[in-house]
Amino acid sequence: MRVRVEQVMSEPAETMEPSQPAALAAEMMKRNRIHHVVVVEGGKPVGVVSSGDLRSRDLLDLTIADVMSSDPEVVGPKATMQEVANRMRGRSIGCLPVFDGKRVIGIVTVSDLLELIGKGLQKPIVRGKRWTLTHAVRGARTTRTLRRSD
Repeated sequence: MRVRVEQVMSEPAETMEPSQPAALAAEMMKRNRIHHVVVVEGGKPVGVVSSGDLRSRDLLDLTIADVMSSDPEVVGPKATMQEVANRMRGRSIGCLPVFDGKRVIGIVTVSDLLELIGKGLQKPIVRGKRWTLTHAVRGARTTRTLRRSD
């Protein structure tokens, strides 16, 4: 059974409009202990602001539009977490807004992926077991064999 975004996402996502003050986003992130805010305009995602976008900046006269990453990657609620992981890794991003075609309904982050992996790692560790990892590289497949050393 594949894990779907809708099973893992945080909902609702914190959202802001591009014209709002960037300092307000920093305050919201700190207060809610989050690292991403989805920027929406007319209900559609137009950007993402991360805590890294706000760090070490004088936010006094800046708006969300000044600091956000535009044209965010989005994902639907039925997408698999494998797809999410590959898209995040491939684009070096920390979150994907979850968009149902009408509005932002949630957000899935690297922290959500780590929590999912943590929950799935409850198999017993077998000493000396040989693991074969297959890693896909654009246009090729690479296979590496690793031996656990305990």
